[in-house]
Amino acid sequence: MELEVVPTIIMPNKDFLVGVLYGFNAAKKLYNVSQPYTSDQQSFRIGYWLELTCAKCQRTYCYDDPNLIPSTNLICETENCKNHIIVYNVHASADWKLGSINFI
Repeated sequence: MELEVVPTIIMPNKDFLVGVLYGFNAAKKLYNVSQPYTSDQQSFRIGYWLELTCAKCQRTYCYDDPNLIPSTNLICETENCKNHIIVYNVHASADWKLGSINFI
């Protein structure tokens, strides 16, 4: 029986993933000009730097710092789930995926 997995992220490695997230976040801030900026936004933050949800059991994994993101595949720790959330070592760009994630 083959294990069915639903990865949220498929990338070559952690460094590549962090670079993509920084670039995506910068572009989002650049083009998100519809919301007014207030001076207290710098000191007030809701959420994590990266927040992932398991596509099978909906367990949430949160990281406040890019250095805390696992360097190896992230497999859900929920009992009987074992879904792959982050899969590394995929070098074909057509296979890369940056799925349903939230980050600031």
